[in-house]
Amino acid sequence: MVHDVYGHGQYVQHSLMENESTECLADAIEAFKLSNPSWEQIRVIVIDRAMGELSLLETHFPHVKVILRHFHLKKYIRSEMKKSKYGGPSSFDMYQVEDAVDMLRTAPTIEDYTKYLKYLYFLLEPHI
Repeated sequence: MVHDVYGHGQYVQHSLMENESTECLADAIEAFKLSNPSWEQIRVIVIDRAMGELSLLETHFPHVKVILRHFHLKKYIRSEMKKSKYGGPSSFDMYQVEDAVDMLRTAPTIEDYTKYLKYLYFLLEPHI
């Protein structure tokens, strides 16, 4: 799925692969590039937590920022917050942290993104 700057999305390719080996993923990426001549305009790729071939994407799309899907980011932060070395779940306001992640995800400008990131650090800083 590709989304434009207005949030409108469309499917650009489906690839049936035998497995998620480096060779199969590289073939799928090359097929995608052949079918989509404007692939160089891609700026961000969002991956699932199970995506093990991050370096492959970075090699084939050198100017692209690869990010973790926000659902998995929130899940990861939640699991980290529960660890005793960070004070356990009672030492955080989990809803504030998740709200900060949501604000980051929907920030309309880099200035807003930076402000929300600082807020997230403010929430987590006493524990890290």
